[in-house]
Amino acid sequence: MLQECRQTPRVRCYLPIRLYPQGEHRVIETLSKDIGLGGLSCLSPIHRPIASPLAVEINLGQGQPPVHLQATLSWFSEVANSEQFQLGLTFDQITELQARQLSRCIDRFTSHLSPANT
Repeated sequence: MLQECRQTPRVRCYLPIRLYPQGEHRVIETLSKDIGLGGLSCLSPIHRPIASPLAVEINLGQGQPPVHLQATLSWFSEVANSEQFQLGLTFDQITELQARQLSRCIDRFTSHLSPANT
């Protein structure tokens, strides 16, 4: 059994996100699988080396402006029988405003969904 290494809990939720790998002109549009104040996981058609920096834009919905964060790729794994990868991202620095925005979004999901186990 894998030991949980996260410093903040995550909730399972599917939010539209955009990933901007540093040094590339490509934008990856995908959905989060889970999110917390410390990071998120998502699917992607590509992966980068561990510790690669990425800019992340999270669409929180409900008329809220998107949150823009800097993140680092913490891990990735191939998704069986597909050409996709699951990525684990850790937010590098999060401001008080960004934390409040994410917390409100997470609170919406915690009343409906169970904590993520991935």
